[in-house]
Amino acid sequence: MTQSVGLTAAKSLTLGRSPQIDLDKLPPVKHKGLILLVSREEPCRKAIEYHLPQLERCWLICSSQTLDLAKKLKQDFPNLKIPEPIIINDIYEPLEFYQEVRKIYNYLPQEWVIEDVVADFTGMTAQASVGMAIASLCEQSSLQYTPAELKDGKPTGRSLNPIEITFATSKKHRGDKIVAT
Repeated sequence: MTQSVGLTAAKSLTLGRSPQIDLDKLPPVKHKGLILLVSREEPCRKAIEYHLPQLERCWLICSSQTLDLAKKLKQDFPNLKIPEPIIINDIYEPLEFYQEVRKIYNYLPQEWVIEDVVADFTGMTAQASVGMAIASLCEQSSLQYTPAELKDGKPTGRSLNPIEITFATSKKHRGDKIVAT
């Protein structure tokens, strides 16, 4: 079974190796660092609480509209190192998110490695998620999302535990196709 891949950039990000998506919905390993897009309080809290007690630091990316929530999250988790929230000026510009997430990866705490951090792309806009995902793929960092709980096909207002998106390299590929193994 093959799936078409429409992003040429994805191939170049993996140095010519096709990324293979792991479709087993597994929770992520608990990380020391979490990069979070701030929009709704419930999924933000769920993502942070999931990684406790291993979580040491959380970077909050928000807009001017969600800054108060970011400040509240910082206040509500006093045992975490949470730098001042990163305020995005244009929530519809994926490159702004990309640049801010890359800065976080480039200035991790001393002795941290990329594998210590996971980026949760659940909140804000689709453009925010794309910018964060591309930045994380460039760093070969872990990604997760925090899905909504559904009852009878409708959101309950609560969130489930995060789900990790993993990318593995595979030599089994033909042209622009990923071969599911």
